Amino acid sequence: MHSKKDIPVYNLETFSKRGIFIRNMSGNIASTRVKQAHRDENYIFIFQESGTSSLMIDFKEIKLDNRVACCIFPGQVHYEISNFESKGYLIALDSDLVPDYVRNIFDQLYSINITCEFDDGWAMKIKNTIQLLELMILNPQSEEYDFNIIKFLANALVNLFAGTFDQKFQKNENSDHSETLTYQFKKLLQKEFRTIKSPKDYAGKLNISAAYLNQVVKKNTGMPLSYWIQQEIILEAKRLLFFTTYTVKEIAFNLGYEDPAYFSRLFLKLTGLTPLSFRENSRK
Repeated sequence: MHSKKDIPVYNLETFSKRGIFIRNMSGNIASTRVKQAHRDENYIFIFQESGTSSLMIDFKEIKLDNRVACCIFPGQVHYEISNFESKGYLIALDSDLVPDYVRNIFDQLYSINITCEFDDGWAMKIKNTIQLLELMILNPQSEEYDFNIIKFLANALVNLFAGTFDQKFQKNENSDHSETLTYQFKKLLQKEFRTIKSPKDYAGKLNISAAYLNQVVKKNTGMPLSYWIQQEIILEAKRLLFFTTYTVKEIAFNLGYEDPAYFSRLFLKLTGLTPLSFRENSRK
C-alpha cells in the first residue's frame, strides 16, 4: 500500500458516460481497487440490505451491520476492510447530479461519516428507485429521453438518502442565510485550502467581512474559521503521510507551505506529533 507515490484518484468516466454507476453487491467480491486506498471524484452511496461489512474512511473505521446506509464524499480516502455476506447496492454519482440543497445536507456530514438505518417503508422506496434506475441504465431505448429519466431518478434517489440522514442527524428547520454561507465556505475551503490559508481571504472570496463569516460559521458549527481551515490542511497532510511516500518537505509544498519547518510546527501543534512520528505510528 505504501510503495505508491500518489493516492489513486478515480472518476466515473471509466465506468459510465451518464455520470452514474450502480453495482449490486450481492455475492460480489470487491475488486482490488475497492480494497486499496483511493479517492473518488464523485459521491458514493452504499445501501446495505443485510450482512456486515466495514470501510476505512479518512482514518475512521465505519462498520455496516444489517440494513444501513452510508455516504463517501468526493476526495475522501477510503477502502474496504471486510465484507461478510453483505447484500445491497453501491451507487456512484457525479457531483453534477447532486442538487445544491442535497449537497448542503451531506456537506455538514463530511467529517462525521455517520451511518443511517432505514425503516421498512423507506428501505423499499430506496431499493425500488435503485432497481428502476439500474434498469434504465442497462436497457436504454432512446438516448436523450432515457437520460432525462435517469437524471430524475438519480435526483429522487439522493433526496431519499438525504431525507433520511437529515431527519435523523440534522435539525429539521429551513436553511437560512447563515447556513447557506457556512455551506459556501466549506465548499470553497475544500477547493482552495492549498492556496488560501487566511480567514480574511475566504471572507473576501464570499464578499463579506471576516468577522461576520467567522460569527456565522461558529454559530452553525461550534468552531471558528481558523479551526476548519487547519483541520482541512491537517486531514490532507495525514492522508499524504500515511498513503504516499512523499517526504515531509514535499507534503509541505503540496499543501502550499514554502517553509517546511513551519508546516511541521503547525502539524505538531495540532496533532501532538511530528509528521514523521505520525507516519511511523500510523503504519505500525
